[in-house]
Amino acid sequence: MKIGIITAKCKLSKSVVNQMRHAPLNVLKHGKHLGFVIDVVKKCYKAILIQHEDDHYFIPANYTKGDISVYRRVGRFSSSMKFDSEDDCNEWWAAYEAVREKAVDHIYI
Repeated sequence: MKIGIITAKCKLSKSVVNQMRHAPLNVLKHGKHLGFVIDVVKKCYKAILIQHEDDHYFIPANYTKGDISVYRRVGRFSSSMKFDSEDDCNEWWAAYEAVREKAVDHIYI
């Protein structure tokens, strides 16, 4: 999937964003943070868009850290990711916090 989000003239739609994959750890660490969208991704109020090696990914911006897991509320349910160890969880959380701090530009769709 090739998308150009650099200029304001390109067309980015909800359907294109919803086709993006969830960002893994290496994308969180090495990707370019494009900004965030609000109420575009299904079951996620605020999502951060990331570009890495000509692919685009998203990550929800409302995770909370547990001991060896991170979770977020989705309506009345919760969604979580469990890790093998506390060190793995801390590594993911540090990369996630860095992404959240850098994603300050609101992308309007």
